Amino acid sequence: MATDDYRNVAPQLATQSGPMLVHRGQIPDIAAFKAAAHSRRVRNGVCAQTPDIVAFVISEGEVSFHEFARFFQGKLGCSEALYLDGAISSLYSPQLKRADDRAILGPMLGVEQ
Repeated sequence: MATDDYRNVAPQLATQSGPMLVHRGQIPDIAAFKAAAHSRRVRNGVCAQTPDIVAFVISEGEVSFHEFARFFQGKLGCSEALYLDGAISSLYSPQLKRADDRAILGPMLGVEQ
């Protein structure tokens, strides 16, 4: 949810992050998101594909904001997607045999079944 939209709701749970990777189905028209932008980092983000399905994505290598946003928009079909963080992005997933150790972590999101 973009900042302007957030001002009009009372969420039960929220985290501050950003920028929006996809908003109202569109990739933001800002310099950092242009195809020619040079910033490449490990990135992660999130979108709710449906009311019941949430996609958390972390890149396996360095990607641009444009490439990352296009993944959410095109491959996942997300109309809203939020960038979570960059160089400190980490994933712990025994099923994927992945236990990243890039930085001391602060906020953490978990999924339990």
